Amino acid sequence: MPDVAAADAHPNDHMAASNLAAAAPRSKANITYSNEMIKYLREVNVDANNVGWYTSANMGNFVNTSLIENQFFYQKEPNERTVALVHDVSRSSQGALSLRAFRLSPSFMAAYKESKFTTEKYGERIRCIETHYTELNNFQYYQRQLAREQTKITAWKTKRAAENASRVQQKQAPLPEDEWERLFKLPTEPSRLEDMLVQDFSNKLDVWRCN
Repeated sequence: MPDVAAADAHPNDHMAASNLAAAAPRSKANITYSNEMIKYLREVNVDANNVGWYTSANMGNFVNTSLIENQFFYQKEPNERTVALVHDVSRSSQGALSLRAFRLSPSFMAAYKESKFTTEKYGERIRCIETHYTELNNFQYYQRQLAREQTKITAWKTKRAAENASRVQQKQAPLPEDEWERLFKLPTEPSRLEDMLVQDFSNKLDVWRCN
């Protein structure tokens, strides 16, 4: 008897939400059936230690509500060490067996149990994204302004150098070549503090998502 319990292949991300909702009851029924079979095997002294379950995927598409629900169900106490084994069919067809094991982090388990995935939490993520794009647009505007002024300065320096060369030939005193500092004003670089804070928050989200 294999250590990893069998489960039906789950729908990929391209499936409609209605199909995912319809698949959830079947998945729960499969889990219940699997647990019952393990119980019966244990009663007849057959090795039936359930350390996880498996599913197939195509081109890396496997993260969906059905997978999370199943893993949460399996990983609940006393099976907190249960893993989800994902077999990527498309990658395996290229010649190398693709198997990856996943487990929900304790923080995600607690949040899922308390149903903390609310509109308020979603709004916080949206505000962070909007802040990031605002800072990005501000920095891009600064770069455009800086490039425009630097082009003007370069043109002024080229013209002044030509004028001074002509004045030298006429035995006249050259004109100052640093007057551009008075004539042109480079834009002030916007503060990157907000962007750095948003980036740090995004990195923490990535770490939390991968745990």
